[in-house]
Amino acid sequence: MVKIPINSSVKVNNNWLNAEVDNLYIIVPENTPPFLMIFEKEDKLSCFISKGDMDLLSKAMDFKLKGKET
Repeated sequence: MVKIPINSSVKVNNNWLNAEVDNLYIIVPENTPPFLMIFEKEDKLSCFISKGDMDLLSKAMDFKLKGKET
């Protein structure tokens, strides 16, 4: 799991989410697709499957994904 704090919260308003986002969590399980996790006010949890490039993210944030050789 990677926690990405957002210094100035971002207002997201679309069909799936209506919230001020100040932290984003990216979960990268071994055997299922990665997903994004966002807590809204009053601890309402929203999760979204990520189609982003996790290898690119791991290089940019300098961490290794389990089972990946560099």
